[in-house]
Amino acid sequence: MAAPLSPFKKSAMYESGNRIYGWQGKSQAGSHDFYLDNVQPIFAKRCVTCHGCYEAACQLNMQSYKGVHRGYNPIPIYSAKRIAPTKPTEMNDVYDLKKWRALGFLPVIATDLEQGADNQPISWDKSLFFKFLKKGAENNVPESPARNWPGFDVDGLKPLISDLIDKQQPQCVATDRQYEENFNGRKNNPWNVLRVDDFFQQYPNAGMPLAFPRIEDQELAVLFQWLKDGAKGPSSSAGRILGAQFNPDAVAKWEDFFNQDSTKAQHTARYIFEHVYTALIHIEESPGEYYRLVRSTTRTGEIHEILTQFAYQPPGVNAFYYRLQKVESTLVQKKMTLWRINNARLERLKAQFLKTSWGVAKIPPPKYDGSNPFEYFALIPTEIRSRFMMENAEAIIGAMVQGSVCIGSGATYAIRDHFWVWFLKPESDISVIKPKLGQPDWKMFDIGRWKPEEDAKKTAALKAADFFKAISRRIKRFDRDIHEAESIAGYFVQTKDGYQNYRDAFERELRVWLAENNKKGLAVDDLWDGSGDSAQPDGVNPSAWLNLLRHGRSATVQFGPEGGVPENIWVLNYANYEMLYYDLVANFQATGSIALKLGTWRIMSYVRMEAEDLAISFLPLQFREQIRDRFTRGLGRIKEEMFFPLLSVLPMSDGSQAPTLPPRQTGEPGIPDTSADDAIHYLVGKIKTRLNTVSQKTYNDKGIPANRVKWEQPLLSLTGISKAKNNAAFPKFIPSIVYMKIVSNDGSGDWAYTLIANKNYESHDSLLLEAIARDPALDDISLYRGFVGAYPNVFLEIPADKTDAFVSSLKKITSEKDWSNILAQYGIARNSARFWPFFDWVHEKKSVRSPDNDPVMQGVVDISQYDFF
Repeated sequence: MAAPLSPFKKSAMYESGNRIYGWQGKSQAGSHDFYLDNVQPIFAKRCVTCHGCYEAACQLNMQSYKGVHRGYNPIPIYSAKRIAPTKPTEMNDVYDLKKWRALGFLPVIATDLEQGADNQPISWDKSLFFKFLKKGAENNVPESPARNWPGFDVDGLKPLISDLIDKQQPQCVATDRQYEENFNGRKNNPWNVLRVDDFFQQYPNAGMPLAFPRIEDQELAVLFQWLKDGAKGPSSSAGRILGAQFNPDAVAKWEDFFNQDSTKAQHTARYIFEHVYTALIHIEESPGEYYRLVRSTTRTGEIHEILTQFAYQPPGVNAFYYRLQKVESTLVQKKMTLWRINNARLERLKAQFLKTSWGVAKIPPPKYDGSNPFEYFALIPTEIRSRFMMENAEAIIGAMVQGSVCIGSGATYAIRDHFWVWFLKPESDISVIKPKLGQPDWKMFDIGRWKPEEDAKKTAALKAADFFKAISRRIKRFDRDIHEAESIAGYFVQTKDGYQNYRDAFERELRVWLAENNKKGLAVDDLWDGSGDSAQPDGVNPSAWLNLLRHGRSATVQFGPEGGVPENIWVLNYANYEMLYYDLVANFQATGSIALKLGTWRIMSYVRMEAEDLAISFLPLQFREQIRDRFTRGLGRIKEEMFFPLLSVLPMSDGSQAPTLPPRQTGEPGIPDTSADDAIHYLVGKIKTRLNTVSQKTYNDKGIPANRVKWEQPLLSLTGISKAKNNAAFPKFIPSIVYMKIVSNDGSGDWAYTLIANKNYESHDSLLLEAIARDPALDDISLYRGFVGAYPNVFLEIPADKTDAFVSSLKKITSEKDWSNILAQYGIARNSARFWPFFDWVHEKKSVRSPDNDPVMQGVVDISQYDFF
């Protein structure tokens, strides 16, 4: 297959198969397409960076022509002011333009399909897209020392940027016609949409790209010509080439696996689908392509995707099929949830699910009659489900932190800024050994949102609503708010009570199992070490050691110990892991109500606490309360003690078991009991030994190339530094994600690093008290080779021979002014002529395979959070 063209300057953004935009037209005779060859590459490298995923400004998604043609919608997806649910508007290939218009999307370009009031086409130079590009060309002139240009002034744009960064509520605008037809009058304009001319009067130096340097003249000429010619999309022949499969046989193998007739295979297909439906699927035997697993009404030929509110709801047709739908849009890092599959993984899944004995007895086909996965997947042995989730954690955990929750501090605040995750192996996991945990039914696992009876209730409610059409808008709004408040309160009670029952049952059954097996407690050997995965060349899966990072409003999953020892550790059992996934992914909707989102956050808080407590139980009994005090402090600690005491330090009594179960001991012999710190260090050391093979697959801390040793060592010295431990104040002033380019002095090449500032909080249990819970004294730093995170806040360019001086200056920071001085010396401001060249360098670097970078896992980063002015 010929290498696809890149929107960046040097390479295809994916050596070894990764593609940012998969058009191969110019490499094929007679297949030139103006849009795909000339227009979309400009969008990919200058527009998609802020206009992709759900949180794109005004929902304008420019990853494909369909998104550009769809246009914008002023309803903010993540704003805390949006209390009620709104209809799902995630970009898909199912809805046609008429459907998007019915959902409130308005055009930004003028095409022959967009008519004016006189039924004549709108003039291309009256479109919003043209107006914003033209303003950007006029105003966003970057600094130029050669011409003594200081760079355009961004101060007047700071309110707009603040609304976008801090409030996640961009200022949307409309043409005069759009305004008159859709937003004229306060009641029709709750999100304060402005007329485009009024907007430019208020912000005369606004333009696109907003508060970044202008697009180059040659590229502007291409875009203006495209608009003038009718803003057409790809031709039908180009569309066929773009959608063609490089290796149809590889795709067919997987579709055959998912569409077998036996009920055993149907259960298997549904289970896998519900856990990977959000992922980008990369088939090793078909490099350079990405797919999505969807449900379709067709078995072969064109895919007709079936959309439901939740993936576990009935498809609404008598027969449906699982299909692999090729992704034809620009890839973005914030949605880069990857499921890597190949022939070995296919054979592994067959061996796990289809060649095991659970299907001997006759079983019914999977029913769509509820939302409790523990119940409707009960026929699949729990050990199989547990191993599947561990072995495919890159896709499953990735979906939790980079799925529908593209961005939003409310969504991510339930987790720490840096923590490790390990798993109980199935042989030592009581939620695998006794899935019901001694209960008569699955009720305490019922964490779902949707119930079949709810559809009937909604239908009845809609009919009843006809009687109240005369009630004023204010009363309706009041009733709506009361309903949402009741939903929040009711769901909190339900989840708290259900969670208490679950954790009591888990602890009780775990103690019984430990006693029956003459074990005092769980030990290091009870953790999964990654072994047993026949799809891996050496049988060891790197997912056994997860390294998770929260970056304020977003999160990232890494693997292995790079970045230093965190302040927090989780151990996940199967039940906790499954609940976590359904809470954050299968049951979550970005367009949902505040009740749904707060319920998601609440369950996440419970699951986090249980995972922390399970990790704490690996330490000696006398230190457990002390460590829990470190994990959660302040109001959160008081709440934990009131409602969720640390069970592993308490005796338990259970009528069915008769005897009182004693406090659980640690099963690890020889742990020092002199201090909690000694015990933690000893235990982490033992786990590093057990998971050594895993860590070496993901991070070699001794593998520094010779030409990097001298200047990398100062950078590595930043890892783990905090004010509390080292009297270093600077972590407080560093933004969450800093991309650094180290410019070599010997011609050996430039190197990429990411500096992560881990912000510390007393607790993560009070959503509205996030600012009060901040504890900057424990903020610390993690350093990573390559690029980590999708939302860089700052770019730094540092000569290799200046790394000592840079690190020394960094460690001396005690104020915002000191940090500003460093930015002035090494940083690249939004209005700098060096901004886009650095941005392009990032993506050129991301496209090349190296020890620091996997190009298959790379997409366009988002600079909407860039905060160096």
